[in-house]
Amino acid sequence: VHRYRLASGWMVRAGVTRGSAKQEAGLPVERVISHPLYNDNSMDYDIALMKLRVPLNFSDTIGALCLLPSHQDLLPGTPCWVSGWGYTRPDQGKPHPCSSLPMLKEALVPLISTQRCNSSCMYAGELTARMLCAGYPQGKIDACQGDSGGPLVCQDELAWRLVGIVSWGRGCAEPNHPGVYTNVAQLLPWIYHITEVWLLSRISPFCTRIWARKHSIPLGAKRSN
Repeated sequence: VHRYRLASGWMVRAGVTRGSAKQEAGLPVERVISHPLYNDNSMDYDIALMKLRVPLNFSDTIGALCLLPSHQDLLPGTPCWVSGWGYTRPDQGKPHPCSSLPMLKEALVPLISTQRCNSSCMYAGELTARMLCAGYPQGKIDACQGDSGGPLVCQDELAWRLVGIVSWGRGCAEPNHPGVYTNVAQLLPWIYHITEVWLLSRISPFCTRIWARKHSIPLGAKRSN
């Protein structure tokens, strides 16, 4: 997203789990806004918001993820799920035109503490407060190239929560190099600020804060090697 900020270059499709030669109709994007502190070298503040030109209609197969309450902390080992359209191995390359159609994939990846992920045997201090780790120390299961911007979701007693966004890593599913995700909870103030500014001209101030907390949809940028 950070490298392709023109709204005209984006189209949003929802409720799709299988690719096809004939693309489903999508919703045009009115505006893309990246975090002003995004750093392309460190991948810090790796988040952006998209404003749709028309509202997205929810259905049995299309809905919104909830955001974490600002006071809620998830413990290491919490089971979460990552999904995406990316490769299943880093050297996979582009699929052959006659191969089977791509499918949306998912994987179970437990949260790993930032302290452990920043240890010398993993990422040696590269993670900032705006990042979190999920995966397995032994590798084998991870997000990969093409999954960038995908959601990391965890379920509590009330709802599925958007906890992270696929951001970067070292290769894919390598030992001691779990996936690194944007830590959405650390960026909630920015998300709320942007969504409220967008909505002030459309709805009353009384409703703005409630609506923004329910319907903001953060998107990430890329995953690098």
